[in-house]
Amino acid sequence: MIVSRVVWRMLFFLSSPIILFQAVYARWHTPRLPEAKKPTEGRSPSALFPPLKIAFIGESTIAGVGASDMSKALTGCTIRALESHYCVKWSIVGHNGIRIAELLSYMTADNLSGQQIIVVAIGANDTTKLTKYTNWIEGLNKFVTVIRKHSKAPIIFSQLPPMHLFTALPQPLRTVVGRRAKLFDKGLKSMCNSTEGCHYLPLNFEPKPGYLASDGYHPSELAYQEWADQLATVIRELKQ
Repeated sequence: MIVSRVVWRMLFFLSSPIILFQAVYARWHTPRLPEAKKPTEGRSPSALFPPLKIAFIGESTIAGVGASDMSKALTGCTIRALESHYCVKWSIVGHNGIRIAELLSYMTADNLSGQQIIVVAIGANDTTKLTKYTNWIEGLNKFVTVIRKHSKAPIIFSQLPPMHLFTALPQPLRTVVGRRAKLFDKGLKSMCNSTEGCHYLPLNFEPKPGYLASDGYHPSELAYQEWADQLATVIRELKQ
């Protein structure tokens, strides 16, 4: 892990004159897609199946950026995949651009009490906004500690996105950001492996054209669907 951090710092400093310019350029020229249309809470129409309460928490992917509405985003696709087994009651706390430290203030009893599964997608903004690696790990541990004050439910952390494939980021910025995302993801996976009740969800599909939204940065509806199918499988396994 230390070697990976050293390699990233070397890449950053060697390419900093170029990537700082590219970062500003990408920020101002990448289309700003809106969050998916609400609702941010609801319940399955059928009550014939066992109840399952799920909280979806995190950044823009939880807010559904890249999808036309919430039913086609990660949350909606996951709920739909579970409705043949459960009567799902769900809530969403998702904010575009948020980092792990900022997310802590949203972890309240109202959002967490009674939940049976907690799904988290966070880390892309910590990667691009240069959160220190030590602060990232500290933030993850604080995040879990705050959740445990209100809920003992399994927490599923999704793998960080493959930022080295984001076409909105020019080279060499894309490579530098991608390496940093992989470093942060290793820390996330290690935390999950060493923390009871935390589960790491790998994104086991090969990104390809059509998996990125029109901004070249967020998932498309196709990518959300594949992500949701894998997430729903893990949720069913945890509940069996």
